[in-house]
Amino acid sequence: MESATAPATATTAVEKKVNKGKKKQDVKKMYVPHARLNESSRPWARHVYLIIREFAPSLLKEEAVIDAYNAFAERLEKYEGVLVTYVPARHSRYKQGIVFESLTFHRYLDGAIPGYFRDETELWRRPELKQVHAAIIEDIKNAYKPLYDLFKRVVVPPMEKKYHDEHVKARAPRIRTDIEGWERAMDHEKTRHERAVEYEEKRHKETMERYHEVLHQNIQDLHTLLHAFTPTVFPDTD
Repeated sequence: MESATAPATATTAVEKKVNKGKKKQDVKKMYVPHARLNESSRPWARHVYLIIREFAPSLLKEEAVIDAYNAFAERLEKYEGVLVTYVPARHSRYKQGIVFESLTFHRYLDGAIPGYFRDETELWRRPELKQVHAAIIEDIKNAYKPLYDLFKRVVVPPMEKKYHDEHVKARAPRIRTDIEGWERAMDHEKTRHERAVEYEEKRHKETMERYHEVLHQNIQDLHTLLHAFTPTVFPDTD
């Protein structure tokens, strides 16, 4: 009985090991561009990955998300040497290159794809490049859309909320400082105006008093002039 039981136990252990190896092989991997990758078309894919990891990390284990992400990254890699993308700076990472509905290709607009074409400086003499660029962007957006549809409902709302909160945190103190500054300016202007009014009233009062004195003196002078006639009196010699 003991000799029959031992091989069965050994076989079970081997099967478990084999099955474990198969499971490892079956696990799909998300191919995320390296953080130090520069002057490449792929860093935008890393930016998308970082946003998903921050707001919905559990999605990164879903097979559909992994497949859609890898297809998007591969599409970016297709334009290596033509397109350069990057991971946006901290102040714009929650508003750039994520929301599909606002994706443009202008690095100075909110929501823009974080990147540029290597030959965009040639547009002035090769206007046909504009259509080529538009076709490439459309191709990339078509690859991004399936991935975006998988994460947008659980990623975009909290991402936009965090951007709003950080924007408020950064801007509110400056605005409060501006408000305090304008309040001080208004108080200064009010004080200046009150002092100016006080000065003008005092000057007006002094001027009117001086005018009154001069007027009174002139009236007296006129009265004296009119009544100061004294005719010559001749003695009665008759």
